[in-house]
This record gives sequence, structure tokens and C-alpha cells, in this order.
Amino acid sequence: MKEEKKISRNVSMDLLRIMCCFFIILLHTSGHLNTSGHLWKGIQIIVRPALWTFMALTGYFAFRKPIDNCFKFWFKHIMGLIIPVTVYLLFYHIFINKTIEGFDPFVFIKGDPIGHLWYVYALIQIYILLPFLKKMLDSLNKKQIITLLITFLVISRGIKLLTNNGIKIGFSTDLIGNCNLFFVILGYYLYKYPIQFKRKINVYLLLAINLIISYLALGNPKLSIGLFELSFVMTIGVICYITIFSQWHKNGNEKEKNENNNKIKKEIGNIISFIGKRTFGIYIIHMSIFQYMTQNSILLLNSESVIEVAGILMLKTIMIFGIGFLISTLLDGTLVFIVKWIFNKIYDLFEKLFKFLNQKLHLDLKCNIE
Repeated sequence: MKEEKKISRNVSMDLLRIMCCFFIILLHTSGHLNTSGHLWKGIQIIVRPALWTFMALTGYFAFRKPIDNCFKFWFKHIMGLIIPVTVYLLFYHIFINKTIEGFDPFVFIKGDPIGHLWYVYALIQIYILLPFLKKMLDSLNKKQIITLLITFLVISRGIKLLTNNGIKIGFSTDLIGNCNLFFVILGYYLYKYPIQFKRKINVYLLLAINLIISYLALGNPKLSIGLFELSFVMTIGVICYITIFSQWHKNGNEKEKNENNNKIKKEIGNIISFIGKRTFGIYIIHMSIFQYMTQNSILLLNSESVIEVAGILMLKTIMIFGIGFLISTLLDGTLVFIVKWIFNKIYDLFEKLFKFLNQKLHLDLKCNIE
């Protein structure tokens, strides 16, 4: 909650966050389309890797700082997730019911009241594991991490493919085939060992080929099962998205060195970073906005024209993103900030108390020994 040192934002990764957040909203709004139609399939193969890219970005950034105190790390990051979610759910409760009565402040702890907050629960589990995961990954070399990732991928996807083709395998893939853990580790790897393509066009060609293969696999009943989870095409999609944006960031830095007076680019970067900070809040609230629009028949996808449906779908997604951004900006700057500040002060108070008791105990023991 309290930042020890101000770290400059990575503008390209903020832009990637914004793109992924928009794609995740598009993923949900497209859920009302015909799932056997070309439009739905075309959207899915583009937006699904963005979901796991969002998770990989956690690994891309979370392992950078040393973790000296597990409890401090857990408090900072877990409360940093629970507080915004609770505030956003309070906002939605008041908006729908026009009263605060009946709101349970522990609603998020008891269960997901909206249906898409699995991502937040997954992040909490990742942050609990992260101090130990960091020690493990930092001790592994490049080849060992690659081997670990391939093991995850082969066991998870490989067993599913064998099972789908009638070959019975009794092993469970739940532990080593966990999508969240895999993509967090992949994000760590892509930060520590960035993939460099000799020519930039190659990564775009790889992404295009991957999209074509994803589309063809989606039309095959045996290959489509688990395709949007931990699969080869999702992995390549995440690698392509992060590689494209990380290379853009590197080139952007080189240009900035030669164009120090370019205020326009700096302002654009500030705007991107400001929106990028809001993507977690937009993610939390977007499903509530989507449900509200659906319940009130706003921008329904009931046209027979594919072009009209695509246009309405994009407009609906843009509206949800925009409204989510406004709500996020409002809540993050008021209630979320205040509640975080209170919890931060409480933590500081307990930390000082424990230090005082520890020092007193140490002095008492010293006196007794003397």
C-alpha cells in the first residue's frame, strides 16, 4: 500500500494492459453471439490470449522487488486486492438497491457475487505463493525454467488431447496444469529472458499463423476442448502479445533519448499510464455494467446483419470500458484511497507495536543475563 520508491511506469505494458482489459470486456459482451458463428470464433481467437496475458503481466512485474518480509508483502498485496473489490461491490450494491442496507462487507470473502472475480481469487493465491515461488525461480537457470514451462504445457494439454482421442490417462492435471501458475511463471520468464526476433515482422507472422491455427482448432471438437485454457496456441498468443509490446517499449526509450523535448509523446504516455492504472478497477466493475445493460435491454445484439452486430458489439464494449474507467477513476481517488490509507496506518501501528515489544523483550532478556 505504501510505496517505498516511486518507479516510473512502463508505458508500453500499460498500453498492453489497456488492450487486454478491452479484449476481456469484448470476450464477455461477445458471449451473447452465436457460438458457432464466424464472428464469435474470430473474436475468441483474438481476445482469449489477452485473458492469460493479463495474468502473465503479474509474473512480469511481481518478481522484480526483493521480498524481505512475507507478512508485509502479503498485507500490502492481498489487502490491495480485497479493498478495491469490496468498495466496488459496495458501489454496485448502492447503485442497484439505492441503499446501503443489506450490504455484507465480507461478501467477497464468502464467494463471488458477480461471476468473474475468479481472477482476483487466483491473484490472492499467487501472491501467497509468490515469496516462495520467487526463491525457487531465482535459483533456476534459463533452461530449467523452460523445462518447467514445457512440463506444465505437455502434461496439461498433452493429456487432454490423448483423452479426447480415446486414450485413457488416469493422471490429474490440476496441480501441474494450473493455468494461473503457468502464465505467471511465463510472465516471469519473458521479463527475465526477453525473446528477441531478428526481424519484427517475424513475431507478427507468428501471431497471424497462431490465430489461423486457433481458428481451425476451434472448429474441431477434439481440439477445441481446453483450447482456451493452458494450450499451445494460448501460450504462443501470450508470448506474441508481450514480445510485441516489450519491443515497442525498448524502441520508444531510444527515441525518447533523441527527442527529449517531445512533450506530446510524454503527455500521451502519461495518459496511457493513467488509464493503465485503472484497468484493475475497470475489470472489477465491467461485468456489473454489462449485466445492468443486458437487464435493461441496452444495445442488444438482435440484428440479422453481421456488420451491424459487430458494430453494436464494439460500441457496447467501448461504452462499458468508458463507464468502467470513469467509475474506477472516481472510486480509486476517493473511497479506495481512504480505506487503503486507514489500513496502512493500522499496519504501521501494529508494526511499531511489535518492534517496541521485541526491543523491550530483548532488553529484559539482556538485563536478566547480566
